[in-house]
Amino acid sequence: MTYMPPGVMADELLKTLNLVPLPLGGFYAESLRAATKIKPLDNSGREVRDAYSVIYLLLRGSDINAWHKMKSEETYSTIEAAILFCT
Repeated sequence: MTYMPPGVMADELLKTLNLVPLPLGGFYAESLRAATKIKPLDNSGREVRDAYSVIYLLLRGSDINAWHKMKSEETYSTIEAAILFCT
């Protein structure tokens, strides 16, 4: 495995994955979206939505991602990452 300084790796991922700026901070690209739609079972007023989607999210050392209210469950996986604090 070849060592790449963090900034170089981030730049390479931005290009390779075609990541674009995320309004909340950082960069992202959608990689998968379910064909199946789901309707919430409660009376919350939430709309029919995709069963799931998968995105790549890149936060460089200086990037801040403004947290948002979750409308559904989300799963996070890290690759070559530092600790992620969700508050």
